[in-house]
Amino acid sequence: MAFVFSDAVTKALHLLIQGKRHVLVSDFSSAVQSLGEACELLDATYGKEADECGEAYLFYGIALLELSRQETGALDGVVNVKKEEKAATTTDAEEDIVPDSSHENSEKEAEAEKIDNAKACSSAEVDVNNAGPSQPSTSKAEDEENGEEAEISDLEISFDVLTMASKIFRRQKDKGSEMKLKLAECLQKLGEVSIEWENNELAVSWLGECLELRKECLPEDDRLIAETYYHIGIAHSFMSQVEKANDCYRSAIDVIIKRIESRKKIQNESSDTELSSKAETEIWELESLLPEMRAKIEDSQDQMLSTINDAKKKEESEMLEERMVAEKIKEVQAKPVNNVTHLVKRKRKEDSDTSPAAKKNCSHANQESLDNKELSEIKN
Repeated sequence: MAFVFSDAVTKALHLLIQGKRHVLVSDFSSAVQSLGEACELLDATYGKEADECGEAYLFYGIALLELSRQETGALDGVVNVKKEEKAATTTDAEEDIVPDSSHENSEKEAEAEKIDNAKACSSAEVDVNNAGPSQPSTSKAEDEENGEEAEISDLEISFDVLTMASKIFRRQKDKGSEMKLKLAECLQKLGEVSIEWENNELAVSWLGECLELRKECLPEDDRLIAETYYHIGIAHSFMSQVEKANDCYRSAIDVIIKRIESRKKIQNESSDTELSSKAETEIWELESLLPEMRAKIEDSQDQMLSTINDAKKKEESEMLEERMVAEKIKEVQAKPVNNVTHLVKRKRKEDSDTSPAAKKNCSHANQESLDNKELSEIKN
């Protein structure tokens, strides 16, 4: 059944809700399509980077980031399947690619239903009369008008959209925790994009600001705080800052342990069966994360030992080279100095009589001697 919308804003809100639902169920391709259209409609109605566009930008950027990761993972998966197709069946490959997430499906479907139920309320809250001038939403549209087609990756668009969203939420930060947490989410995703681009210093900067906002607004055992610690640790590890990375991983583990303890308390004390069941599911999820995080610390320690050993070998090699050079200099200095001037070929000193003037005088004297000899023979 096709929906008939009374105005562009109502349609944009419907697409936004639809896009959020797609993100929840990990259908990122559909999410990008719905959220991209929602952003265009909101841009045209309120103006680019208007406050009303912030949430659509945020979810559009998240969907693009996840779609980029999904496509990259799919390409890697194809390569791996080709390498291992003789040793694995199709069923095994599917089990490797798709993790067992049956315990999450019911929660995602329930949350998706809540979003659908919120459509009417969200649409009613919109004031259509606040509409502003129409503006183009992306640089891609401008390129098409000029007859130019620039190939921009999903990751690049994600970065641009998340940057715009962060500007919107930053100027609304004083309105309360909700805006701070949305800004924190923008910064989290911008940090993740920077890690993808290997710009780890910028990632640490964004994720550090995100961490401060989340610690300010959330309980100390919130999983989002652990997530931020974890990604900061990854950024530090890529810069070979092993100690800082390990500190972040340990902090993330501490948050998760606190979360497990609080969930266990709810599980044991709550009389609500549904609440107790949710706590049990979350405990299982969190406990499954701990081995991976502890393995990260072990890997970082191995990396640190390898770096130390490499530096030590380089230092030993340089010291050995310096010692060899010093020994050669010492050998040269220890040898006696011999007088070898007699072996040097000297330039013969020209006789002063061989100068042009001398040669001329010699020639004149010889000529006179010949003349005298001829006169003597004539007289005889």
